[in-house]
Amino acid sequence: MQVPDTLDLRDSASLSFRFLQAHVDRKAGCRPYFYTRFGEDPVRSEHVTRDYCETPGRHLYGLVCARLMAGEKEETEIEKAVKTLLYATFSEGDGLSYRPKESPYGPVAHMANLWENRCVFMGLLFSFLATGDEKARYHVDRMLDAIFRVAIETEEGSYFSKRAYAPGYVKSAGEPANMGQGIGGWITPLVKYSELVGNVRALELAKSLTKYMM
Repeated sequence: MQVPDTLDLRDSASLSFRFLQAHVDRKAGCRPYFYTRFGEDPVRSEHVTRDYCETPGRHLYGLVCARLMAGEKEETEIEKAVKTLLYATFSEGDGLSYRPKESPYGPVAHMANLWENRCVFMGLLFSFLATGDEKARYHVDRMLDAIFRVAIETEEGSYFSKRAYAPGYVKSAGEPANMGQGIGGWITPLVKYSELVGNVRALELAKSLTKYMM
């Protein structure tokens, strides 16, 4: 009888781990690629503006999970390099992850996009849980503080008023909600943070965001 792959994912995880280790631009500090043109000969990968925050954040938590599933216990140099890229996005010092002021990959606004911040949060959270990296934990905690700072609380629940925030943003009551992944995308990360780290405050915000969405 053939055993289905879903009963033992180690081989698939090993392949994913090898891909994630290789699919980075070593000439750009191991920055992961977002886009690959498979229809061209030869196949080539290229960068887009998402490669500043969203891509390395998602790449990091995928890399950590694949490594652990494959049975690899030690943090790799690629993981460390991707974290270095993420740490550089906190240059404003307010806890949020920002796209840079200039980009060789096309026009980019110096903003803290909520979905991209969600990806960075998850990447650094998984890295902390897997390695005990206190710098990753520090930025995760600072991001949580920043998310509370921009969230607008109402009797109907909490919401975020913008898809992306400029440096120095100060919220004000009555701003309309920006519905979609910016709000909904943060629910699972906050729940996971609460479950894995034991932070009740994060769970309460997740509940409040869910209440508003519903």
